[in-house]
Parts: sequence; C-alpha cells; structure tokens
Amino acid sequence: MEANPRGAHALVPVAELDPVFAKLLDIAAPAATCHPDRPLGDLPGSLPGFYSNQLITADRSKVSDPRPALRRVHVPVLVLRGGCDFKNPGIAREYADVLPGARLVTVPGAGHLIDVEQPTVYRRTVTRFLAD
Repeated sequence: MEANPRGAHALVPVAELDPVFAKLLDIAAPAATCHPDRPLGDLPGSLPGFYSNQLITADRSKVSDPRPALRRVHVPVLVLRGGCDFKNPGIAREYADVLPGARLVTVPGAGHLIDVEQPTVYRRTVTRFLAD
C-alpha cells in the first residue's frame, strides 16, 4: 500500500496531529530512560512531527543500503549511546564500525534520552568532541 501524504494531511492536519503525538511520546518517554520511576523534568519544547516519523519509517524499504557510501565518509563522527537505551547496542556499534574513525561513547545512567538524563555528560562529551 502506497502512502498518500496529501490524503493524510487532509484527514488530520499537522497542527492537530503533532500535539497528540507529543502527548503520546510524553507518556512513553519514561520507558526510554534508565529510571522510568523518576520524573524526567522538562523535555525539549518543540513538537515532534508525526508524519515525518511515519514517512522516514516508510522510506527505509525504498532507500538503498547507505553503508557502502558511509564507509567513504572521512569526517569526525561521534556516536552516542545511552548505557540502558532500549535500542539494540549493535546499532550504535554498526555506525561506529561503518564510519571510518568514528568514536562510540556509551553514556552510563542514560537511556535513549541522553541529553535529558545526563545533560552535563552529554554537553561535555559533545563539546570536547567538537573542540578536538
């Protein structure tokens, strides 16, 4: 079945759907952390794009494997992963392996929301990487 973005937008406009998607993510956010029983505090204020998320997922099956091209990229790359991220750790490892010279840093005490759970470590790690 082919996606029909115009039809979807006509049925439920972005201005109506994105706030609902943001609420859903707020409800699910604790599951993306090391300590789901602790409040996260303030999450970023921008609204996530529901349709953007859906189309990225749909495009995965249509886009050719990017790994051969990524192996030719020679720029500094920092791959961050939370120590208890719900995503398979092999995904981060593969980014680090495919991109020449990439540096993989696992942040303890953080899940998928590294910048929210460990903001000081996150900022320090990114700043040091950029300064190098």
